[in-house]
Amino acid sequence: MLPAFHRSHLGSRGTAAIEFALILPLLMLLVLASIEFGRAFYIHDIMAKGIRDGTRYLARTPGLAVGTVSTASGFGQNAANLALRGSTDGTQPLLIPVLEADNTGSASVTFTVTKTTDTTAYNETLNYVTGLLTYPFASQLLTVFGFRGTFTIAISHNERAIGGGG
Repeated sequence: MLPAFHRSHLGSRGTAAIEFALILPLLMLLVLASIEFGRAFYIHDIMAKGIRDGTRYLARTPGLAVGTVSTASGFGQNAANLALRGSTDGTQPLLIPVLEADNTGSASVTFTVTKTTDTTAYNETLNYVTGLLTYPFASQLLTVFGFRGTFTIAISHNERAIGGGG
């Protein structure tokens, strides 16, 4: 016959392993969600710097007309390349790290020039360039837990046009 001390601990063998097995999915979800949040925050930061640089470049170009700037040619293409690639050269790789093959070309850039009357200091009509960069963010790591949705990260930046356009 075993002493009372040994009998009370015989039924608790494996309890720690069972508790760990029950808690492990929650811990993994928290770790993977933290990683994905960090990745989304990193992409947001890259996008904010890119659209700021592209908008600033376009705000300093001469002859901007009011309306949407075409990103297909000329200064608009250079500004879009700055926003997406960090260089006016279109052959550079994208700055936004793409983990999913179907998101390769899904980032979009638009630039708009608007006329605004500044009544605070100079009381004159000024042109402003607004850049908008959007990117659909999809979680790779959280698909293990059934999270398959995407959400759009959208960053805009506004600059006063000083390029001499009218």
